[in-house]
This record gives sequence, C-alpha cells and structure tokens, in this order.
Amino acid sequence: FVARQIQLYLHKAFGGPASQIPSDLCFDGHGGIVLVGGYAGSVSFGGAALMSSTGITNIFSAKLSTDFTNFRSGGFGGSVGAQVVRAVACDGDGNSIFGGWFDASLALGGPQALSSTGMDDAFLAKYAR
Repeated sequence: FVARQIQLYLHKAFGGPASQIPSDLCFDGHGGIVLVGGYAGSVSFGGAALMSSTGITNIFSAKLSTDFTNFRSGGFGGSVGAQVVRAVACDGDGNSIFGGWFDASLALGGPQALSSTGMDDAFLAKYAR
C-alpha cells in the first residue's frame, strides 16, 4: 500500500453575514453544477446578493460552472417559518428538480405561493435549464 497525498484542485467560499448551509448538488450534464441549500440573512454566489431571508430560513439555488463561476442563483422562501430543500437532481435535459419541506408558505418564483395545510408540508419543484 502506497499512500498518495490528495491535492486540492479548486475551492471557493460563498457566504453572507449569517448562515448558509448547502444540502445537495448535482451535475446537469451541460457543464453546470447545481448547488442547493438554506440560508438566513443574505448570500451571494458571485452575482447579485439573493433576497434577504424573511422566514427562519430560505432556500437557495446556485447554478455554477465547473470553475465555480456563477451562471445564475436565486432565493426562495416565505414571510414566516422555515423553508428547507433536502435534495436536488438533474435530469438528462439539464433541468433541476428540488425536494424539501416548508411551513406556512413557500414562494418558488411561480404565479402562486404554496400554502401549508398542516405543520410541515413537502414540496417538489422543477426548474428549466
């Protein structure tokens, strides 16, 4: 057995004044990396800072190139409560599908926010490449 030293190829920090917690990533098959997670306060992935978190936590999605340059990023949330993304998958067309949970409400960028029917509700959302 011969031990080999691991060499760091590339790294980059993303952040803001409060917490940013990634939960999952996928490769879209078209040269992009989709990173999702939660944040409080605000966060930037190299583009404009995402909206300030208005609930306990909000959801972020960042599409990055393989050198971690920002293609686009977005923040999603509600006015109260927690919004949490647990997983992301990329399909063969480069679309990304998120799954997670929320309480109270969740605005995902569509025409209508989701409203919780109980304490914590699950959600799925699909975004085009």
